[in-house]
Amino acid sequence: MQLHTPFLPWGQLITLVLIVLCVNPQPTVGTRKSRLLYDSDLEGDLALKVQTYSTILDPVGITVGEYSNTKGLFVSSFGTNSISFISLEHEEHTRQMEAMTISGGLYNIDTDGSFETASFAEPSRLTYDQQCHLLFVVCKKNRVIRVLNFNDQTVQTLQTDQDEVITFESGDQYQLNFPGFDIQSVAGDSLYVTDTSTLYRVVVSGHDPFCESIATAATLLRYQSLAYYMQLNDYPSNARIFSVLPDEASASLFVAIGEGKNLILKVPMDAVYSNHYSQIRKVVGNEGLSWNGLTNIQIPPVATNGVASVHSATSVTLAFPMHLQKDRGSNALLWTECYPYVGDFLLGSLTVRRLDLESGNKSAVLCL
Repeated sequence: MQLHTPFLPWGQLITLVLIVLCVNPQPTVGTRKSRLLYDSDLEGDLALKVQTYSTILDPVGITVGEYSNTKGLFVSSFGTNSISFISLEHEEHTRQMEAMTISGGLYNIDTDGSFETASFAEPSRLTYDQQCHLLFVVCKKNRVIRVLNFNDQTVQTLQTDQDEVITFESGDQYQLNFPGFDIQSVAGDSLYVTDTSTLYRVVVSGHDPFCESIATAATLLRYQSLAYYMQLNDYPSNARIFSVLPDEASASLFVAIGEGKNLILKVPMDAVYSNHYSQIRKVVGNEGLSWNGLTNIQIPPVATNGVASVHSATSVTLAFPMHLQKDRGSNALLWTECYPYVGDFLLGSLTVRRLDLESGNKSAVLCL
């Protein structure tokens, strides 16, 4: 059947298609789907091809790692409360890959033990430490970090050297499949965690080796510098810290702030104390704009493209930046802009965005 769209120019039509693909994906269980996505600024130019690689019930977190001497993806699931592994060592990618359950899937509780007996309660974001051969998983329900040790095939809950389980504050007011936390590692050195209200650095107590002691001798350092910076710049209480990304090359952290303020900051890794606040820099976004939430008639934040300038407050705007990643090959910063359901509303630009850190030029918005 041929569809006619006489009232929509190509630019608007392609934008509409992008939105539909983001908010109304087709089911993938049992079938292999492919989608062609287009650059919304270049209209008809093909940007990339997306296809289903594997299907997992309610996947939430994903990270690249190694299991049984095989490179692949670790995936967490709210639906099964388990950690799965998908091999990446199939170059042809002509079929969907099977996901193998590594641990969990029995109960919606956090219990330690062997991979076979351990369980997870709403496993969320996760990060793999290649040097230590450890997988760190945030479990949202109880706000704890679980440590999967591939050297002895055991699961432990992160604790202090006083045998006290480390429990994070609950800054997350959202339900459904919203991670609420972000966690990243710097191999063999530190973990960086945000629970949406606070940014933390997790290190080992004393001088014990990180790989051997992090699960049982962890210490939390709060980034008081970021808290003070946000206070000085009148960040509202609903300004959430949604993502953190370590950049070892610059010894800094990229930090995504969303909702009340929408921008990305750069925080030196060692700038932990409040008197370090002046070392924090804005990377992109309009720091002068605030949003009070759906209870206000104010229009929610929208995304605009352009040249990102540290000295300009109005050049580029963001709409709920959520999950930061870096393309080290091109020195580009990428992030998603989405938002959990709030009542009947789903906010954010529902796109993936890219910033060239060398030129400061923001590329066209892509929707994956």
